[in-house]
Amino acid sequence: MSGERQASASVVAENESQGADSIHRWIYGRLAGVSAVPRGWRLSRLPDVARLESGHTPARTVPAYWGGDVRWLSLHDTKRLEEHVVTETSMTITSAGLNNSSARLLPAGTVALSRTATVGKCVLLGRRMATSQDFACYVCGPSLHNKYLLHLFRHMQPVWAVLGGGSTHKTVYMPVFENLQSLLPPLPEQRRIAEILDSLDEAIRKSERVIAKLEQMKQGLLNDLLIRGVDEHGELRDPERHPEQFKDSPLGRIPRGWEVVRFGECLSGSPQNGLYKPSSYYGVSGTPIVRIDGFYDGVLAPVSAMKRLRLADQELKTYRLEPGNILVNRVNSIDFVGKAALVPELPEPLIFESNMMRCHLLTDRLVPRFAIRWLTSYLARRWFHRRAKSAIAQASVNQGDVTGLRVVLPEPDEQERVVAAVESVEQRVDSESEQLAKLRTLKHGLMDDLLTGRVRVFASEEGKP
Repeated sequence: MSGERQASASVVAENESQGADSIHRWIYGRLAGVSAVPRGWRLSRLPDVARLESGHTPARTVPAYWGGDVRWLSLHDTKRLEEHVVTETSMTITSAGLNNSSARLLPAGTVALSRTATVGKCVLLGRRMATSQDFACYVCGPSLHNKYLLHLFRHMQPVWAVLGGGSTHKTVYMPVFENLQSLLPPLPEQRRIAEILDSLDEAIRKSERVIAKLEQMKQGLLNDLLIRGVDEHGELRDPERHPEQFKDSPLGRIPRGWEVVRFGECLSGSPQNGLYKPSSYYGVSGTPIVRIDGFYDGVLAPVSAMKRLRLADQELKTYRLEPGNILVNRVNSIDFVGKAALVPELPEPLIFESNMMRCHLLTDRLVPRFAIRWLTSYLARRWFHRRAKSAIAQASVNQGDVTGLRVVLPEPDEQERVVAAVESVEQRVDSESEQLAKLRTLKHGLMDDLLTGRVRVFASEEGKP
């Protein structure tokens, strides 16, 4: 018995002993929630309807095998596996590398599934190419549509984790693929299912592109607004057309009438460190506490998701957060030290942990929603990164670093105009994000219905499935 065959048998036996129905479901062809074979469907071993292939890595010690014109799909292409089709690869091999290894040149349209490390990632080859041994590849025959198989494999994502073995890197061994079975609909229905899921995938990709474009636009707009401001007519000030409206400052050219001050000048009192409590004080009840992972990009996580702990009345009084407070993370990795969040209206009392500081703003000088935009800007991030003190696996800033941060200070009404301009884009991002979430939910439900035969679709070639 080969090493992979022995390992595969061990994984199957282990999971069967744990009652893992996924092993039976996919090796022996049963599908979740399907009590009977849908009309017109048949149980097939995938190697009977598609040619199973794997790949190989040419000897890395032979330079002549590498850098040629043969695309070679490997784990270096993990990001590309998020797409439906891959046409380029991070590495290439030569014809000599292909001929002097077990790698094979596979045709366009082959379904390649990552079976090691990034287990379950699946893609169609968009051109002839070879792969590493980290992939199981199916060259579909005339009764199996490759795009249908792609969607089927992606729907099986939770199953691959069960079928995988190995302690360091999960691996689905080749005997699993040799024995894999599935219930397959007629070819016209396969094509129709793939078309429906492809159209949803395209809608999802389009929504993702819109959100990415809006996020980019928001960041560019925010950077301009924080330095150029918005005049009383709602227009972005232009330093090139109207240089007389600007002046020099420690932060560069800013509108006349603005100030550059230290953040500490906009606070009531000094920043205050939060509360430390041993793990024995934490539980399922008590007062929620903001921890290091409780906020990102200026926004607190939902209070319902936060851990809770027992407090004395005086501790709650001392560390209770109020709407409009600013939290600044004082200890974290170098990429996140100095991250900040604005405390919103709260459904219940909330406190904060010792690795962050609470700042009370003088709101007649610095509008909280403007302040958080400044504290999450590239100028503030650059300040904290330069001031951070490094230690083992973490970095820190102190109260002096926080109070010493330079901030621009327009009049409060202009601060409000700046915030309103940014929030108009944020609302568009939120709207698109809600639509994206609905599309993903719809796709997940449809995949489960269509790929199990619970919902049948009409196929144009037959009129009915």
